[in-house]
Amino acid sequence: MPPGPSGLPVVGNMFDFVDTPHVKFKEMTKKYGNVIAVKMGQRWMIVLNQIDVVRDALLRKPDEFAGRPDFYSFAIFSEYRKNIVTSDYSATWKLHRKLSHSAIRNFAIGKKLESIVHEVTELIGKRIDEQHGKPVDPKEVICLGIYTMLGRLCFAHKYELDDPTDYVVRSYEPGDI
Repeated sequence: MPPGPSGLPVVGNMFDFVDTPHVKFKEMTKKYGNVIAVKMGQRWMIVLNQIDVVRDALLRKPDEFAGRPDFYSFAIFSEYRKNIVTSDYSATWKLHRKLSHSAIRNFAIGKKLESIVHEVTELIGKRIDEQHGKPVDPKEVICLGIYTMLGRLCFAHKYELDDPTDYVVRSYEPGDI
């Protein structure tokens, strides 16, 4: 393990980063170097504090640095980590990344992407305005916006946020898919 502060039992170094974590990391860099081990709760995290160190890690050891931590909050907010952002590095993740990257590269060229983002942003704004100050679940609105953009990019179909026949909303449970 790289050097780093010892931390407290159970909570680790969590209280060190309450106010200004970037300042604390800068102080730790001076004391421990550019690669630091920090304990957050029960999990150890490796912090890389210089662009050259980050580049070296990502280029020389991409598999070791490609994973995502298994936080309970990730599972709650990402349908049990079934998306490309919070799922861990695996063959499935690599396939999803490859498919999404090729779709975006092939269909999101220049002004086309800009116009789609602008249209969907207006739809999302209109959807939020329709709530007339009532609470809005941002996850639902953002997901619908993303699905709308991807549908327009991949299928050249103009989906509407309010059309119940355009979307199948489904919650995933562990073990699904």
